[in-house]
Amino acid sequence: MKNFETEKFYLVGNNLALDFANSLMFELTRENLLGWAIAADLVAPEQAENLLPKWDEAQLAKVSDFRELLRGLFINLADGKKIRQFEIEALNKILRQPGGFSSLKETPEGFVKHFEIEFSAPSKILFPIAESMVDLLCFGDLAYLRKCETPQCVLYFYDTTKNHRRRWCSMAICGNRAKAAKFYQKTKMRS
Repeated sequence: MKNFETEKFYLVGNNLALDFANSLMFELTRENLLGWAIAADLVAPEQAENLLPKWDEAQLAKVSDFRELLRGLFINLADGKKIRQFEIEALNKILRQPGGFSSLKETPEGFVKHFEIEFSAPSKILFPIAESMVDLLCFGDLAYLRKCETPQCVLYFYDTTKNHRRRWCSMAICGNRAKAAKFYQKTKMRS
């Protein structure tokens, strides 16, 4: 069984589309796309192994273009700019393609609506990502869309904290570094 790297992807955005846009720091290969899809719970590891030989590298261009479009969209939205017509059209183009179907599953906690996707091509993964983006635009408050405050960090997130004062992509990634640097500066000033 092939072991896909999943730990390298930062799923800190609180939104599937944000997490996908944040994956731009990694080259888009079939392996990386499937690793990200496993990390995002879109694809099971055993399913990914079966998909790998079916996915043609040439089909990744559409996925890459959409990821770059999302990244630019999030940068602009976080800066308070409006969504542009071509971005709406790109989202709608993905949403018009057959993506899958909803199914009802019973769990010990109750019922869950689950979206089943047929991943015959890498571009099929874009449907739930586009749907997540539409949900954020329609039901989210874009004032809570933020870039991590660490200057070197390129990650964006949707702040779902109670007081909406989240500053870093992740406390474990950038928050601890920022706090440690601040502490070091304080102790250095006292010396």
